Amino acid sequence: MSIKENAKVTTGSVQFRWRSLLGVSVGLFLLFGILLNIVPALLVPLLLHLNGPAGAGWLVVSNQADATLIGRSLVDVGKHEPRLGAFFVSFMETMCAYMMSFGIVYVTIAWVALRRGQWWAFWTLVVSSLAVLPYYALIAVTYASFGVSLNDLYRPFSPVVLLVAAATALGWWGLRRAHSHVPAPARVADVREVFSSASDDKR
Repeated sequence: MSIKENAKVTTGSVQFRWRSLLGVSVGLFLLFGILLNIVPALLVPLLLHLNGPAGAGWLVVSNQADATLIGRSLVDVGKHEPRLGAFFVSFMETMCAYMMSFGIVYVTIAWVALRRGQWWAFWTLVVSSLAVLPYYALIAVTYASFGVSLNDLYRPFSPVVLLVAAATALGWWGLRRAHSHVPAPARVADVREVFSSASDDKR
C-alpha cells in the first residue's frame, strides 16, 4: 500500500484521512486507550511484583503523595509490613484488570467505529473518558485532607485532561465536517440500510 493510500481510508459513508481533524482525534483517543490504560495494565503488575509496592512510581497519585496519606513511604511498607505491601500490590492488580478491559473496548471503538464517522462511538469515548473525573475529585479531596498539596494532586492528571479535551474538540469538529461532505444519496442509503436491518431482525 502506498503512502497516499495509507493516509486515506474510505470507511462506510465517511472518507477518513489521518491528516484531518477526525484523524487526529482518532489518534488521540487511541493514545489514551493504549498508553494510559493497556500499557500500564501490563507494566504496573510486573513492576510491583519485581520491586514491591513502590516499584511502579505510584499507587494512586504518586509515591510521595501516597506516602503522605499513609504516613510512611511505600518502600518502608514493603520492607517492614509485607502483608500490607502484598495487599497494595493485589489492590493495584484489580485496578489494572479493569484498565485492560476498558482499554481494549476503548481502542476497538476508536479504531473500528469512530474511523467510520459514527457519532455514537464519539460520544461513548468522550463520556467514558470523563466518567473518571468525579472519582478523582473524591480522591483529591481525601488526599488534600491529609496534607497533600493541590499541585501534587492535579499535576499528574492535567496532561490527561488536556489530551481528552483536544480529542473531544477535534473529534466533534472533524465529524461535523466529515458528515457535511457526505452526498445526500449516501445518507439516504445509510438510513434505508438501518431500516432494512431492523425489518430483517423482526422477521
